[in-house]
Amino acid sequence: MTHRPSLAGATAKLLHAVDHLASLEAHIAERLQEDPFTASVMTCAPGLFAVRVHTAPDLPTERWALMIGDCVHSARCVLDYAAWEFAGADPQDHTTLFPIFETAREWDLFAPRRLRHVASHARRLIERCQPFHGRHPETSALAALRRLNDADKHKLLTVVTAVPMRLFLRFESGLEPKLTRCH
Repeated sequence: MTHRPSLAGATAKLLHAVDHLASLEAHIAERLQEDPFTASVMTCAPGLFAVRVHTAPDLPTERWALMIGDCVHSARCVLDYAAWEFAGADPQDHTTLFPIFETAREWDLFAPRRLRHVASHARRLIERCQPFHGRHPETSALAALRRLNDADKHKLLTVVTAVPMRLFLRFESGLEPKLTRCH
């Protein structure tokens, strides 16, 4: 009898990853609502102005790194769980996973062991999804997911912040600018 994968576990893990992402987004939005960012305008010369954006130094990057790591790990688990389901969902199977490779050579060397128990149609599908089929494999979403997940296993991810802020300079009654922040 052929095993018919339910993918219920993969779906549950995907929903868990989505929950992690929503939690991270909510935390970031809440933090940005606290308005820790200020901007100032300096007159450099007549008609020439510089806008300087200041950032509060206490962004919770460590907490965000943990939250991003949880999200990345859950997303990576979705793929491994699906591969395991397509391999028959044997609780004794500890080798099956969804391999992610940027080169065909890596695929040829390592994928057969990881997909030994996976049904042939699923192996072909997994192979077609590989980054090495793309124009820029190193920048594919799957390659990024693999690198982030691998990095998160060994250390906190480094969070780099950029403030998504729109600033407009308005000139009212003369040449002195007025700074307006738009949400």
